[in-house]
Amino acid sequence: MRLFLLARHGESTLNVERRVNGDPSVPVSLTEPGREEARELGRQIANVPVDRCLVTRFTRTRDTAEDALAGRDLPIEVEPLLDDVDIGDLEGKTIDEYRAWKREHPGQPAALALHGDHPTAADAERALQLVDALISTDDAALFARALELVWATTRTLAEETGAFGLIHGDLHYENFLFHRGEARAIDFDDCGWGFHLYDLAVTLSELEGRPGYDELSDALLEAYAQIRPLPDDHANHLSALFVLRRMQILLWVLESRDHAAFRDEW
Repeated sequence: MRLFLLARHGESTLNVERRVNGDPSVPVSLTEPGREEARELGRQIANVPVDRCLVTRFTRTRDTAEDALAGRDLPIEVEPLLDDVDIGDLEGKTIDEYRAWKREHPGQPAALALHGDHPTAADAERALQLVDALISTDDAALFARALELVWATTRTLAEETGAFGLIHGDLHYENFLFHRGEARAIDFDDCGWGFHLYDLAVTLSELEGRPGYDELSDALLEAYAQIRPLPDDHANHLSALFVLRRMQILLWVLESRDHAAFRDEW
């Protein structure tokens, strides 16, 4: 049986100041009570075998892990997928200000609802570095221009009521089934917060270039609009989101280059 130990970081300086933080590039240290909490965690798990430790990119989590595991020969690995959520323009605000904003915008994550950048600036920078390193500088420049096109759409959609919410995130043709005349989605690995129009973009982008695309696209959009209104200028927004989808697939291939399915062809 495998045992997973989950622990929160010790008290940080921003905890004391009652301020929120979702940007890992902002240095936030532990307070002395926070370090003692980390050491106490270490005492509590002193007799528990641990063979792997994962932390976020936030310094407070690494500091906690280093204090808790002091004296153990154990590598500490950074896993960005465990990061706190991006909180956009609320970064550094007080907890009271953050909660007030959330009350005024129920159901909306702070990051995209405020600045509308998807992907975030930090994720975009990492993507550009990857393209530059693994493909070429010219392709990275093209990628940067594509980002501006995508951001123009996501910033506009962020201002539209009802454009943002819970989405599937990967609604291609192998991720839905038909049963008794109804469509059912499967594989929710990428499910999360996003623009509703993105789900349509994923589906339609795989139809592009096929015979009857215009008719199929019109039929899907017409049926969709009967359930959820389409945003203004949705055709141009869909085109930009097609670009976003292709950029994401490119990055998935680049980040998976050591996978057995790609290694020999890379």
